[in-house]
Amino acid sequence: MNSGCSLTLANQALGSNAYNAVAIGDFNNDGKPDVFTAARDAVSCTFINDLNTGASPFYEFTGNGSWSAPSNWNCNTTTPPTTIPSGRTITINGSGTTNLDIDQSLAAGSSLSIAASKTLQVANGNTLTNHGTLTNDGTFTNNGILKGSGTLVQNGTFTNSATGVIAPGASPGKLTVTGDLDLGSGTYLCEINGTGQGTTYDWLAVSGQATLTNATLTVDWGAFTPSAGDVFTLMTFGSRGGTTFGTVTIPAVAGLSFTTSYTGTAVSISAALLPVELTDFRATLTDEKNALLFWKTASETDNEGFEIQRSADGRDWQKIGFVAGHGTTLEAQDYSFIDEKPFSTHLGGCKGGCTNYYRLRQMDFDGASGFSKTVAVFMENTIARPRIFPTLTDGVVMIENNGEAVDEVSVFNVNGQMVMAAKQASQLDLSGLEAGIYFIKVFYGKNSLTERVFRK
Repeated sequence: MNSGCSLTLANQALGSNAYNAVAIGDFNNDGKPDVFTAARDAVSCTFINDLNTGASPFYEFTGNGSWSAPSNWNCNTTTPPTTIPSGRTITINGSGTTNLDIDQSLAAGSSLSIAASKTLQVANGNTLTNHGTLTNDGTFTNNGILKGSGTLVQNGTFTNSATGVIAPGASPGKLTVTGDLDLGSGTYLCEINGTGQGTTYDWLAVSGQATLTNATLTVDWGAFTPSAGDVFTLMTFGSRGGTTFGTVTIPAVAGLSFTTSYTGTAVSISAALLPVELTDFRATLTDEKNALLFWKTASETDNEGFEIQRSADGRDWQKIGFVAGHGTTLEAQDYSFIDEKPFSTHLGGCKGGCTNYYRLRQMDFDGASGFSKTVAVFMENTIARPRIFPTLTDGVVMIENNGEAVDEVSVFNVNGQMVMAAKQASQLDLSGLEAGIYFIKVFYGKNSLTERVFRK
């Protein structure tokens, strides 16, 4: 068939063969031959293959359940490629919920459409990267990650669950939403690698109303270090529903404080110098096994003081004290604080030793605040373990206390059933138990020890 010509196949009943009609020609005027083939499924359908790319211009999900099941797709043939190329289309038109249980990408110029009254959900742990156009006329639930620099046309119902993450770009980049967007109880993850909106830091642009109330905003600086005066407008919208983000997490940067600002059409964060010039911050272990914190300032402006925070993992922090500042001064100042109850084998229940992380939250009289760098102290486990012996016995087992009081002793059989228990015991009589293997668990302080014993 010559370029520019057309071919019409009259409606006909398709036989049982996989393909029963073939047309060859240059249908897209690119100088290369194309092959169009018709096929059938349990009803009837057309499945088209492009000889140039081996891809189908059109994929339709007609089943129920797993995206990765070939039987759920038109003609029961194959699933779409993991990256849909430009000019190709996916339509969600299944009899039930379509569960995207793989990582799927839409290239620029490709599209994915959710038909009216149909449902697509991104599974927890999977990613949908949209660089094309995703049109939701039905129900779209994000339990995983939605990212990309394309467009979400939001005409239907969108749910961003507690595990759902929206991360524009790939990355960073700009994700455009046409219509309203409720971030639900999920997370907007904003990657900031520079000061260019939508190019070096993420930008979520919503044309309609954006609802933030129950969502979390999390900033990821990557390898970038912001400077005082930097402003990042990371979300824009036609209007704002609800109040502010439920939670905002901005990693601390030494010497800077951050402010999250909300207007009727945008959310931005800005960086400013801390009003206190912190020149030193250290933590050491004293002979009494306390943690001594020491810090210096070169100058202070409107400094109310320092909130001391401690963490067992460097992520979850708790306030353990406060040291008043010197208001406004140009003179150097020394500060110290003693943590008399650091996480240890006695407090916190850590085994083998505990790392205590500390940081300062510097607070102004006007309510502004910022965080210092994080320092750490390691507390060794100096508690001697109890000894359980003998491990081969006719009945009596001794429990030797090596310093820490034994609070409770439990005996379990091989099925995990507790068959004996005692308080503050120094010995156990197993003669009433059947011969076999038992596990004796001793609780001492915040620790425990389990020993296997054979009853003859």
